[in-house]
Amino acid sequence: MNEQVKKDYTKPMILMVVIFFLFGFITSINGIVQPALQKVFQLSDFKSNLVTFSFFTGFVVASPIATKIIASLGYKKDLVIGLLVMALGLLIFYVDAMMLPGVIANGGNMDLMYYIFLFATLVVGSGVTILQVGANPYVVALGDPETADSRGNTVGFFNSSATMIGPLLIGGIIFSETLSKKMSAAVDGLSSALQTEIVTATQMPYLVLVVATVIIAVIFSFLHLPKIDSESEEGEVVEGNPLGYSHMWQGVLAIFMYVGAEVAIGNNLFQLINSMQANESFELPFGLEKSAFVGMYWGGAMVGRLVGIFVMKRIKISTGLKFTTIMALIFITIGLVTTKQMSLIAFTSIGLFNSVMWPAIFPLGIAKMGKLTNKASGYMMMGVFGGALLPLMVGFIADSIGSMQMAYGILLVAYGYLFYYAVSGSKVKSHPKLD
Repeated sequence: MNEQVKKDYTKPMILMVVIFFLFGFITSINGIVQPALQKVFQLSDFKSNLVTFSFFTGFVVASPIATKIIASLGYKKDLVIGLLVMALGLLIFYVDAMMLPGVIANGGNMDLMYYIFLFATLVVGSGVTILQVGANPYVVALGDPETADSRGNTVGFFNSSATMIGPLLIGGIIFSETLSKKMSAAVDGLSSALQTEIVTATQMPYLVLVVATVIIAVIFSFLHLPKIDSESEEGEVVEGNPLGYSHMWQGVLAIFMYVGAEVAIGNNLFQLINSMQANESFELPFGLEKSAFVGMYWGGAMVGRLVGIFVMKRIKISTGLKFTTIMALIFITIGLVTTKQMSLIAFTSIGLFNSVMWPAIFPLGIAKMGKLTNKASGYMMMGVFGGALLPLMVGFIADSIGSMQMAYGILLVAYGYLFYYAVSGSKVKSHPKLD
């Protein structure tokens, strides 16, 4: 029986790996493009974080839509639609980047072009949301619930691989060594020629991503995905509100805190280094480049999830969440009170401990929800809006106090709540009788 189940679920698991890799790759690009846009559009730390805000606002906008798509059309069509929405957002960005050189040359409305880019980011975020609302519960349901976190770490490993490869690959393509030196040397702002050069460098990678995403959507439309136990029949309306169950709504808040903290650290690492270099003589640890620390942060998540594939099979999900949140709290504290070099190392290291949080929180939040699983998944994905608000808060605090390093202190609240959820909030006190 076990062999049959394993055989049946191998194909859909491979497909889920492809999905998680793709949206991990696209999500990670924000951390590379955001600092460049900050220079091109001459943005403050707060305004530059609007890129992240727009992306994660898509999770609030699209989560209810995705839930209805799954109920009406099923998981496969949900995934195909999500891919096509992502492709549309990437296409809007490509068109915006094509128009920008002319706007720069003619002294046109740069604010309008920036808002178009933010809209494109919102559309991409909505596509990623539609994908995740379907993909996450699907992964949980592909086998024994007790090993759901292990499967989550498996797809999460490939997702993290993409978030590490994305900044290194796209950063290398967009920002050549010559272009990076020009940007670093431009202390008093960028010339029109340099602005144009940066924008032009972003065009081809985004066009390639548009084509690749559409091709994957077409391939998925012809593939067969087996139904899972939590999937309702097409058109079936399942009554009930998942938010009536404490472990579920507290799980939404846990996702909010986790994603917000993870993105706030990763997407502001460039700004953190810039602020350290601006205030005094500062040499990067180990002689590395700035982009290496972004890569190591997301790479830590990849390594942690690889370890989690094996370790989390042997311990309770809540135990793993307790340990990783305690370690994150310790490293945040170190980053706040130590030297700038050690602070950068500490903040970068948190990626390792963030690694198994999502694969732990998501199964805990939708545990024993039966046919309310799809609705519960939609609400859980709305919690990803933390990735919009917490980075924005960090940027606002950094602008206000003049220190990105100290602004990271707000994240102690986020990891403190995650520890509470692991200890108490995730306990299932009651659940729907829909299994």
